[in-house]
Amino acid sequence: MTANNRPSCFGKHGQFPTCTKCYCSPICSIETKSLPKGTKLDNNKPRWSLLPNGTIVKVIAVLEFGAKKYSVDNWQKVTEPRRRYYDAAMRHIDAWRMKEPNDPDSGLSHLAHAVCCLLFLLWFEDAQDA
Repeated sequence: MTANNRPSCFGKHGQFPTCTKCYCSPICSIETKSLPKGTKLDNNKPRWSLLPNGTIVKVIAVLEFGAKKYSVDNWQKVTEPRRRYYDAAMRHIDAWRMKEPNDPDSGLSHLAHAVCCLLFLLWFEDAQDA
């Protein structure tokens, strides 16, 4: 881990700090000169293919709904975000557990709404640590 608690790459020529946005590693030019054709240096990059198909688009649909209803990034301006997004996430999960698959206001998945709330909480947690 680097000083900012982000993962880092330990390549053949030492440690390379990673990007704080996407965790990518800079490529060592000494290593790349002798690489065989067709090599793809993606071992330390996020594997988006691990996400279940079709799930992120549902989360994005909720984010689009919120951006249209309120404004883009309005969620960042909410007072007491930790309490309010935790409460909202739990309300959506509880509604889903009670066999209500979609939020009546948006018509979108309660679970996708809950994921958005949890992403917001994760963002606030990271922003506080910055």
